Amino acid sequence: MKSITLFLNVAVLVLYGLATIATCAGVWGNPDANHALYVIAGLLLLANGYVIYRKAMAIAKTIKENGGVK
Repeated sequence: MKSITLFLNVAVLVLYGLATIATCAGVWGNPDANHALYVIAGLLLLANGYVIYRKAMAIAKTIKENGGVK
């Protein structure tokens, strides 16, 4: 049961990362966008990257504490 939970957590992180990349690509690919939006998209990318990293490290810690995925 825990392996399903870990798998779903990883799947959500992947989807979260893909949504972030799609959002940034949409903003940066629009030549009519304001330059402030470019900066905001970059900050969004950095912030979401940090959140994904922290959650991934928490998942790795959980796996290590449990002696693997069961």
